[in-house]
Order: sequence, then C-alpha cells, then structure tokens
Amino acid sequence: MNTKQLLELAERCEREEPSRELSVEIYYAITPARLRSPLWTGDFTTSLDAAVTLVPEGWVWAVSQDAAAVGPPDSSYIGDELAMPCACEGKTPALALCAAALKARAAVAEQTEASTKRGDSELPHPMTPRDTAQ
Repeated sequence: MNTKQLLELAERCEREEPSRELSVEIYYAITPARLRSPLWTGDFTTSLDAAVTLVPEGWVWAVSQDAAAVGPPDSSYIGDELAMPCACEGKTPALALCAAALKARAAVAEQTEASTKRGDSELPHPMTPRDTAQ
C-alpha cells in the first residue's frame, strides 16, 4: 500500500462529490493486484456499509453531522483504544468515513514500514510516538 496514494485519496474524499471513479481508485489502492476482481461493484463514496470496510481492523469509528449546518460537512473520526487520530470532513457521511479510514490505513502502513526497516520483531502501536534519535 502506497502511503502517499492513500493520503491523496483521503484528501479527494474530503473535497469531492461521491463518484464511482473515486471508489474504483480507492479499491485499486487498497486491493493487491492478484486479488482484484473485475466484477467488483462496491461504492465506498456513497455507502456507509462499504466505507466501514475500509476502517482498519480493531479501530473504532464514528460519523456525525453538524446539526447547525444547512448542509455538509459531515465528520468522521477513527481511532483505536488509545486515540482518535483521524478526523475528517466530507460532503457525505460515506466520504468523511472514507477519508478518515484512508488516513488511518496510511498511518498503519507507515508504522509497519518503519518497524520493518528497523527490524522490530513486534509492530509498535500505530500511534506510538517515533524515536527520532535512531
């Protein structure tokens, strides 16, 4: 998973309208080539049921709408038992959740990559502060 690509898609989810094109780009970003199906018909950007499948395993999520607003933004928060580090807005609840889930996936991928480079036998918690002295 390309962290930069995930973050770019998250930014798009925060500013764009729902679209099949964006959903397909998310699908390709998160699905290894050997597992992709040409018959995939999901739509992460319009369906909360589909968007929640993007949330990293074990993380909690919440979606809310600004009751004072006449329209968007909808907000989404994703985290685990220690923190809610990914907060995003979108034009729909599904887009807000997509954005937060993609940012969470990017954080997990970044921590995994850093741990692999250091040769850690155990992965640190995704929100553990990095020791920059190494």
